[in-house]
Amino acid sequence: MSKRKNAMEIREAFEEAGHSLSLFIDLCTSDVQLTQRSKLALSAYGKTCMKSFEDAESGLRSLDETRDDFIDHR
Repeated sequence: MSKRKNAMEIREAFEEAGHSLSLFIDLCTSDVQLTQRSKLALSAYGKTCMKSFEDAESGLRSLDETRDDFIDHR
């Protein structure tokens, strides 16, 4: 996979994770009354959002390490 395409996919993953985290924070800080079951579902959603963000971060670190390898071997 080209590095440019990989970088674009990582960017999209960060954007998507950011939107999801923003929604999660909005829901957590709103005045909406949630049932216990809804709170558990929201908690699971928040964990999934964080996992997506961490996966995007891992992809970015991997891309950066690849770039460093290229620079070191020139």
